[in-house]
Amino acid sequence: MLRRIVTSTSFAPVLFWAISLSVFLIQGWDIIAAGAHLPWDASWYGRIVLEGYRFDGDYSVQQTVAFFPLHPGVVWVVHRLLGVSVGVAELVACATMTLAACLIFHRTLKHLLGEPVATMTVGLWVANPFAIYLFNGYSEAALVLCLAIFFWFLLVRPRMHWVVLAVIAASLARPYGIFLSLVFFLYALHAWWRSGWDHTWRTVLLVHVPLTFTGYLGWALYCQLRFGDPLATLHATQAWTGAGMPLTVSNYLTLQAPLESVRGLFTGDTVLDPVAMGTILFFGGLLLFLAFARRFPPVLVLFGLLMPLLVLPVVGQRGGVMNAGRYELPYIVHFAALAMLLVGFDRRVVRAEPSGDDSNPSIPLAFYPVYLLFLAAFARYAGYNFNGIWVS
Repeated sequence: MLRRIVTSTSFAPVLFWAISLSVFLIQGWDIIAAGAHLPWDASWYGRIVLEGYRFDGDYSVQQTVAFFPLHPGVVWVVHRLLGVSVGVAELVACATMTLAACLIFHRTLKHLLGEPVATMTVGLWVANPFAIYLFNGYSEAALVLCLAIFFWFLLVRPRMHWVVLAVIAASLARPYGIFLSLVFFLYALHAWWRSGWDHTWRTVLLVHVPLTFTGYLGWALYCQLRFGDPLATLHATQAWTGAGMPLTVSNYLTLQAPLESVRGLFTGDTVLDPVAMGTILFFGGLLLFLAFARRFPPVLVLFGLLMPLLVLPVVGQRGGVMNAGRYELPYIVHFAALAMLLVGFDRRVVRAEPSGDDSNPSIPLAFYPVYLLFLAAFARYAGYNFNGIWVS
């Protein structure tokens, strides 16, 4: 019975989302009910909603200009429309955008990879330990919704103007959202070559791809006019990282911090340790996706391999490794690779009987222990979030 509920096309993503949201609310109900700001960086977004951006020119001090505008803009709309506190508005905005992303990703992956993989992927993704960032007032929910819209209108219902808008929005959500423009460019270039240099894809390359930079350029113009520095948002990150934007070759080659965190697994630390778990998810997800890359469309391969490599220098920092699991969140295709692995494991070891109904296929038994492990860690990290024990 449970397996039939989970594999229901329309209900499965909502079920997994509701379970994670419920766990998150239970862990922080006292803070939420009091109408307080959500902890950590969510409080900075809350200040932007209430006060707008502030910057005094001192990049050594943490300031609101370090945060991109899409997420606080959405929260401001929810705050004004519903008349709720900023903390509740952050929660409502994040939960709603996450649900939309779950539904769109599920339909996209079902179209590309089939129902069982799509269902397991969404379940593992929204229950993974670092999915707390999809609910706790951070900008990850806005980014993943942009990604879901991008792939839906690129691969399932081709509409280039919506693809452009999704990339523009992604570039205003997170610092590395602009990298999606590169993925779009390489995909369009490959499609132009495969089509025999068709003029349609030439138009995409000459018109649509350049338009994806307008959001980032518009924000840079705003920063220039308001603060006198077009890259104020990027420069202001040095107050958090201590090094600004560390895109250097040395950070690609020196991964001492991630290796040290994984070593903790063998020196008495628990597998639920946030830093170790995040490192395993980021690098393990990347390697697992590489192993299954041939089963994905070319643009998902580009996205699943190229964008993680572009943020690898940040993860390689000693401070950045604290966020490794958070940086893994946008790459839902890595969780799809894990779902494929569980399908293969189940067929070889568990030998679950087929359902005999292609419209309602069976979820492998191997999925459930992994899902429950993720959910247990999710609950623990949600407690860290509200109690302020672990700040990343």
